[in-house]
Amino acid sequence: MMGHLQVSACETVQRTIINMGSQSRRPTRVPLLTALHKALLLSWARQHYHWTVDDWKHVTWYDESRFQLYRTNARVRVWRQHH
Repeated sequence: MMGHLQVSACETVQRTIINMGSQSRRPTRVPLLTALHKALLLSWARQHYHWTVDDWKHVTWYDESRFQLYRTNARVRVWRQHH
C-alpha cells in the first residue's frame, strides 16, 4: 500500500512541475571550474558579502534544481523552465 502512495505522490509532484512550465531533461555536461572562474566567483562573493536579507529578496535565481523522490536507475534528469 505504501508503495502505491509513494508512486502517486511522485506523479502528483511531476504533474505539478510540468503544469508550472518546466521540462525534464538530461543535465548539460559542464567543465570543472578554472582558476579564472574561481577568482571571479570569489570577487562576486566579496562584492555581495554585506548584502542584507532585504537585498537578497530582490534577486531572482535562474538555476537548476535536482530532486530525488525515489531510487532510480541512476539516470539523472533536471527540471528547467521552458523558454
